[in-house]
Amino acid sequence: MVSLMDVQARWVYSEILEGTLAKFYDGGLNTDALRERRKAGLPFDDLTADERYTLAFQGAHVRQTLFVFFTGIEHFDLLQLTQEQLGKLIVPPDVWLDSQGQFGAVAGVVGK
Repeated sequence: MVSLMDVQARWVYSEILEGTLAKFYDGGLNTDALRERRKAGLPFDDLTADERYTLAFQGAHVRQTLFVFFTGIEHFDLLQLTQEQLGKLIVPPDVWLDSQGQFGAVAGVVGK
């Protein structure tokens, strides 16, 4: 099981370096140092508890609208999906742009 704070910290660690919201982390506590660690390929599991807290805190600030949906969740089960398992998930059109607005299974789309 993974704590809510770790899920939030993982989310931020995955987008702090690049992505559409990366710039919104500019000026945050230790942002430059955390970006350097991410750029160097340091695995999330090697971050200190303080670094994880900092990431989660920044995420709660930058992603307020998303993180409000985590209210009441105490933990998550973290598991790794294979490409085939991921391809069988239902992906909403706003996430999968090639869907042309259609909902449905997207088996075989991953890895195109």
